[in-house]
Amino acid sequence: RQGAIFINTARGSVVDEEALLQAIDDKQLRVGVDVYAGEPSEPDAEFASPVALHTDTVATHHVGASTSQAQDAVGAVLVEVIASFSSSGTADTMVV
Repeated sequence: RQGAIFINTARGSVVDEEALLQAIDDKQLRVGVDVYAGEPSEPDAEFASPVALHTDTVATHHVGASTSQAQDAVGAVLVEVIASFSSSGTADTMVV
């Protein structure tokens, strides 16, 4: 839709970035992103995202996980994982 707003704070790989860039230009899509396809795994690696560099994009670098609400949620899950592992020897929320 012309002038719509798109926000992605989940995973960069769920978005076709070429199509997103096209929509920004063709449909005046307004974009806010905190994650990108092909993010480097090393903290000091070079990274340049065409989406992040686009003038019609508001781009941050994984600050969504830096909020106090996000940190509280991580702490709560961690407590659940430790309790589960202590009682059963497995952690139900493990990501492999």
